[in-house]
Amino acid sequence: MNRKMMFALVLVFAVLLVGCNGNVSPTASATTAPATAEPTVVIPTEVPTNTAVPTQEPTATVEPTATPTEVLTPTATPIPTVWEIADQMLAECTGAHNIFDAPSSQWSVYLDQLRGRVYQLYPDFDPETVGGLSVTSSNAVLADDGKNPSPFAFVDYPLDTELELTAFETTVCEGFVLAYDLSLAENGDGDGILAGEAYLFYEVGGTQPYVLDGELKEVHFTFEGGFLQEARTAAEGSLEENVGAVASQDCSAVFPADLEGEELDNWMNQYLDRLSMEALGEEHFPLGSEEIFLLPLGENLECVVVLYRDAVSGESFLIYETADGIVKVPFEIPSGQ
Repeated sequence: MNRKMMFALVLVFAVLLVGCNGNVSPTASATTAPATAEPTVVIPTEVPTNTAVPTQEPTATVEPTATPTEVLTPTATPIPTVWEIADQMLAECTGAHNIFDAPSSQWSVYLDQLRGRVYQLYPDFDPETVGGLSVTSSNAVLADDGKNPSPFAFVDYPLDTELELTAFETTVCEGFVLAYDLSLAENGDGDGILAGEAYLFYEVGGTQPYVLDGELKEVHFTFEGGFLQEARTAAEGSLEENVGAVASQDCSAVFPADLEGEELDNWMNQYLDRLSMEALGEEHFPLGSEEIFLLPLGENLECVVVLYRDAVSGESFLIYETADGIVKVPFEIPSGQ
């Protein structure tokens, strides 16, 4: 029995040796065929149809063309007015100070330095050059009080025009240079209304008083012309009409028509001080807080009315004299005044 088993084992071992030597029968090769056929399986061909969907989804949700339409809208920046340009200069010019401070002896020398620097940058501005812009220099600008058509209107006023300091802004620079087109008829008719292109030059960042050691800033702008004055005149007229509607009914203080010159100035100053003392309890009206109106009462008769603007409360009042004494009447200023 053991001998038969041993013979059978010898036969099995012989068969195994034949398989290891590579002598595989056709039946054995057929059983291994699926290993060579795996790359031809059709299943992966359906996967790309599903993977194409994610590649299309991002492109469908992104809308790059919608963004530029919103980015372009801020380009419509408002152009600053001449008044805003003047305010900016007073806020940043070198050596800004109060208009009532004593003037420096170096002021005229400093203006010469400014003009000289401008002539270097723009030779056409030189007064010796025919056809160039006219150059003027100063240190103060007119206040935006509803009467002055421009902060630089004084360059167009007649030479004999006398302006009170109260007509100017209380803050002044050490100096500035204004170049404007004097060839335009509107810039020489004496009404203070300026038109055409202009250049403004002033020093910023200087360290020494009345020495041009800082940066010379240049602002190129265009005067707004006569339409601005027409709008202001219309607005001023409406304000006067409103003042008259309130005060003309009982105002009794008659303006002395027989006084002139210095006598008239003295009378007006004393009368305004009296109104201020009785209505406000102060010797004088705060600087820039009052506006004076002369209302017609009849033939050659005018009444003095003061429009007082309280800077603390923001309220406005009409102060004038009646038969019963001096009154202080609340007054609503029309919009835009």
